[in-house]
Parts: sequence; C-alpha cells; structure tokens
Amino acid sequence: PHTALVVGDGLNISAYESLVPANREAMELLVRSNTRKAHCEDFWMDDEALDELYEDVVDNLQRSMREPCLDERLRARLQECVQAMRDEGDPYCKTLWEQEDKSE
Repeated sequence: PHTALVVGDGLNISAYESLVPANREAMELLVRSNTRKAHCEDFWMDDEALDELYEDVVDNLQRSMREPCLDERLRARLQECVQAMRDEGDPYCKTLWEQEDKSE
C-alpha cells in the first residue's frame, strides 16, 4: 500500500511500506514482518515478496557499506542494521547474510 497526503501548497507527507531508516530498531521491526508480534495477519506480505525485499535490503546495505566516502556515523548505523538482520532475521534473512559472507 502507498499513502500520500498533500496539505496546502508547501507540505507533502508521504509514506511507503518499505521505507526503513538507518536505525537498528527500525530494522528489527522490518525483520519481524509477518509475525503476530509485529503485525496483524491481514497486513502480512506474501512470503515471496518479503524474501525479495530482504534480498534488496541486503544488497543495498552491502553496496552502501563498500562506499569509500561513506560518513563514519552513517557507516556505524548501517552496521547496526546489518547486525540486527543477522541477529533477529528469519532463517531466509540469515541465509542471505551467510551467502554474503561467502561472497556468493
């Protein structure tokens, strides 16, 4: 689902279900997707779509971490996100990181 709200001439507020800030707690919430602890079952993503989202997130985190000019504060936050996925992710999420570790 996509949401957009425009108020007046200058304020535009929008939301997208896959927007996750570089924050460990936000990443922990993402990897709890499709669990009763985090979401009502009516809002669960299709498992295949969720796996594809995890693949995109892992790829983008890896790509970002390889940037030589990346600000060190941002690098630390991204590393916290990586660790959250490794620690809290579902089995598929953990498999993706194992593949990354092996450079597959």
